[in-house]
Amino acid sequence: MNRLTAQVLLAWAMALLLAGCFTAGPRHKPSPAIQLPGATLCVMPFIKGRHALQSGAPLDLTLTCPVSDLCVTQEDFPEDANRVLTRLAWQAAANRWGEAVTPMHTAADTWAAMDKDPAVDTLLLLARRVGAALNVDYVMAGTVWRFREREGYAASASRPASVAFALYLVDVKQGTGVWSGGFDRTQQPLSENLLNVVGFFKQGAKWLTAEELAAAGMEDVFDALPSE
Repeated sequence: MNRLTAQVLLAWAMALLLAGCFTAGPRHKPSPAIQLPGATLCVMPFIKGRHALQSGAPLDLTLTCPVSDLCVTQEDFPEDANRVLTRLAWQAAANRWGEAVTPMHTAADTWAAMDKDPAVDTLLLLARRVGAALNVDYVMAGTVWRFREREGYAASASRPASVAFALYLVDVKQGTGVWSGGFDRTQQPLSENLLNVVGFFKQGAKWLTAEELAAAGMEDVFDALPSE
């Protein structure tokens, strides 16, 4: 038995052993997080890029950075990456807060009709303007700076998908960010790190597409929203 085969068999054994830890309860802890009694929220279309890519830089620096100064970390950035992330964020918000969330097309139309100056406008200013136009209490704004598709298939990939994005919740009236969260991950094979076993099998023991990885990341980010 070669080393790789032994690692895979060990991974399967660990997955079966650890599975019992995850079948007794729901897949994710119910976390209503930010409550919206009588309040409203919209999801603003995602913007490509982020500020301060260096390790350890605060996520919320992006809120006050001119849009023209934001950057991405890959040259072949898909044109629809921001639309994919916007849809995933809206779905997650609507699942949690229901009718308190403005329809996605309404927010998109408001965004498209706005005059924007990338050299002056920041994510925070844009979020406040969208929120004021829609008369909502909160705006969820997001940025995506990596959205790399896998090369290969679900069963075998020569290069894994890689996704990085951030979410910000802005209080429209106060004009401040009240929460931020991020996701930055490249799917790793079990042969490189057996500690990935739970996540790998949780995702169906397959190589994910970039959208599938982004969907898993969006779920994780919403799970991390703070409780009351």
